[in-house]
Amino acid sequence: MPRSSKCQYIRLEVISGKNLKVPSEHIPTGVYISLNANPKRPWKSTIGVLSSDGSTAWGETVTLSLHKSPKLLVEIRAFFELNQMLGNREVVGTLEMSWDALLNHGNEPFDISFPSVHGAHPSLTIKVMVQHNCDNQDSAWLDMSDISLCC
Repeated sequence: MPRSSKCQYIRLEVISGKNLKVPSEHIPTGVYISLNANPKRPWKSTIGVLSSDGSTAWGETVTLSLHKSPKLLVEIRAFFELNQMLGNREVVGTLEMSWDALLNHGNEPFDISFPSVHGAHPSLTIKVMVQHNCDNQDSAWLDMSDISLCC
């Protein structure tokens, strides 16, 4: 990366997910993505409705600071109901990635595959763009979706 990572931010768009199979036999009420690039402020997508073919769409964007962590932890989690209330969450897939692995795809959408879960290989379609913000005096980054992990 040509510039200092303290000046670089990744704008990551989570587009969709495929082959999202819940390990238990529970019927999920929905699934969401958790991104952990900053241990103090992990980002979570909204809950997406899981279709019968195990896919869903999000279309959410988050801006992440490259200097908070050397790697990004991505988890797909399912919610399921428990006695008429939203209950436990179950991990559908976990993947730890380096920033370089994300940046090797240019500005085009691409799939990231997770290890197999009960015979299914969950995957996410994402799009990544590098942004530079060295001129910002207070180190805050304004994201259009009002979600920021760089502060």
